[in-house]
Amino acid sequence: MRACAGRLRFTLFIVIAVCAPWNRASADILSAYGFSPRGIGMGGAMTAVADDYATAYYNPAGGAFHGQALIGVGYMFTTSTFQGIGVKAPKLDQTQDFSIGAVLPIPFGGFLKDRVALEVAVQLPNAVLLGINVPKPTDPQLLLLQESGRGVSMFPALAVKILQGLAIGGGVQIFDNTTGNWHGSIDPDGTIEATVTQELRASYVPTAGVMIRPGVYAPAVDGLRFGFVFRDEFFTRYQVPVATYLAGVPMVADFEAISLYTPREFVLGASYAYDRWLFALDAAYNQWSAFPDPSLHMVIRLHIPVLPITLQNSAAVRPGFHDTASVRTGAEARAWQGADGTFFARVGGAFEPSPVPPQRGDTNYLDTDRWIGGASVGWKWLGVRSFRFSAPVVIDLGGQVQYLPPRVAYKNDNVDPSNPGYPKVGFRGWLSAVGASVSVPFDYE
Repeated sequence: MRACAGRLRFTLFIVIAVCAPWNRASADILSAYGFSPRGIGMGGAMTAVADDYATAYYNPAGGAFHGQALIGVGYMFTTSTFQGIGVKAPKLDQTQDFSIGAVLPIPFGGFLKDRVALEVAVQLPNAVLLGINVPKPTDPQLLLLQESGRGVSMFPALAVKILQGLAIGGGVQIFDNTTGNWHGSIDPDGTIEATVTQELRASYVPTAGVMIRPGVYAPAVDGLRFGFVFRDEFFTRYQVPVATYLAGVPMVADFEAISLYTPREFVLGASYAYDRWLFALDAAYNQWSAFPDPSLHMVIRLHIPVLPITLQNSAAVRPGFHDTASVRTGAEARAWQGADGTFFARVGGAFEPSPVPPQRGDTNYLDTDRWIGGASVGWKWLGVRSFRFSAPVVIDLGGQVQYLPPRVAYKNDNVDPSNPGYPKVGFRGWLSAVGASVSVPFDYE
């Protein structure tokens, strides 16, 4: 019996060692920064604009108003610096991400002519496709930002123009989930045998959008647009069922963790274009209150008749996040126009309040509000002197800086002094992103 108990402890050690390095829950890079250099520079206020290669992400209804097919590729680099208050601030890895987007009007005839378009937007990290790491809840951690650049996302969508001034669009966000199995056995003589399998599986969540152009019916408000976007919550669920045998006695342990959580989001947007100016405003409601427990969960099933052992399964405890409302605004100007092209300049800003409550208990989830400022430039290049391209080449460069002001919480009296965040926990910092893209409109031959 003593040998059996020893093998049990040894097996539990192996299981925990195999399953410990998992991904923490965090928002994805698109929610943190944006998709395109133009969108980054305009503070993300693109819901009622959505007229470039990033349309599938910012508003899938926008593609129905595209007169030409469009394809673009982009690159984004992010970095950060943080300072802990009362604790050592965790580091946030630099990320490099590529993006691809396209809008393809379908050349139907009759009533459907110039009414339907296919769209796609893809975000690809340059290095790690999926980061896996789950710290203890008491460890100081950047819960909503860590690993934000480590995930593949794809947005295929279909846009339909219902009326000349009204379009709807819908699609899905496709991202990767990971599951696996660990099967092992320990013979009476101490021999250990194990097999491990791991799979990446696609998961799907819906997105939808509406675009309204009232100027079609009322010339006095020509240039005014309204947009609405719904994005459902999504996350990566890491699951590993572990089956072991202790001298023929089965033990099954299920391990599970959540990563890359992004809340359900409702966004209303308005934009107005006049002469050489474009102004945009977005307001978003984010349902962070549904944020699940980000900790590692474990359920163990074990039955040994001659050895009464009771194992306590982990219980999910929501971290108590609250819903937030965020505001984004941006402006674009046609700053210069010549024979070879047009130069655009843009600025934008946003405010993203933190959904994380003050960390006065055992957990140490570091988060604070984000004040966001961005700028970008664009060059619509037609050619050089007498030489003209067959289609304009649009080059965009953009950058964004986010200020995270100091936020400190003092622990309650019942918190153990050995807690890493005792007696106070907080941080401040900066996030930044730069990006570039090239896009080309073209006609079907």
